[in-house]
Amino acid sequence: MITDEFAQRSYFSHRLYLRRREVLKLNAQLFIAVSNYSKENLLKQGFPADKVVVHYIGIDTNFFQPDSTVEREPIVLFVARLVEKKGCEYLIRAMSEVQAVRPDVELVVIGDGGTPSFS
Repeated sequence: MITDEFAQRSYFSHRLYLRRREVLKLNAQLFIAVSNYSKENLLKQGFPADKVVVHYIGIDTNFFQPDSTVEREPIVLFVARLVEKKGCEYLIRAMSEVQAVRPDVELVVIGDGGTPSFS
């Protein structure tokens, strides 16, 4: 979540959101939060609790199962902005432990440290 202070100095779309947020709270029929954490942040900003619904966007692992007949390469894929709060440092530390046991496992990192449009 970005702070109002950051949004005021950020992209035009952030500043526009701040100007229109109160109208949005009144006129929207529903707000979908992807986690309880996101919902709590919306409630702290004054969004109406009766309009905020948590809808997780995870994968149904009972439905989506890997095909055991497909040979896979031992790769760990990390896709994110390369900023401290994403924890890439911990991933690299953990990979040293993984590779101590499985030296064939490769870490692939995709991302950059660019400024986000939202977080």
